[in-house]
Amino acid sequence: MNSPGFYHRPGFPLGRVVHELNEDGIPVLIPGVEGDMKFNSMQNLDYTLLINGQWLDTEEKTMKAQALSYQGYADEYADMYEVGNQDLIPQSFKIRASLPAEAQYNTTLKDFHREILVRCAMCKPEEVHDLFQQLVQEYLNRGGQAVMDERTAAWDIEHPAQ
Repeated sequence: MNSPGFYHRPGFPLGRVVHELNEDGIPVLIPGVEGDMKFNSMQNLDYTLLINGQWLDTEEKTMKAQALSYQGYADEYADMYEVGNQDLIPQSFKIRASLPAEAQYNTTLKDFHREILVRCAMCKPEEVHDLFQQLVQEYLNRGGQAVMDERTAAWDIEHPAQ
């Protein structure tokens, strides 16, 4: 478990201090840490948890901690955080309509998708491009084009251009 001022980086000795808390209680990397223990970001970009569980008392503190972890870019991060949380797309990217072609071809296409991956991974490097193009065309012929056309039509109905 992490406590303020302490972080255990997997694979390294326990107890190495890599950050300190500023006057607002936000973790800031200690400057000058070099070698194997150097962190380029409090986000630990090389092995960030999928849930990125950094959360402080408030959203403002959390955003500041995130911004400060990008040394030299904190101001830009704060600006982008604000921009990224404005004018969000209100609709879901899901299509709510029933898609008969997807129901008809779903199993076939999923199985063929796996086959495409295996065949492209197993072929000679110089053959990948041509094989992939051939298999994509086959995927479309096996029902992929019908699914794509149906999804596009359903999207256009559910999300008319404004």
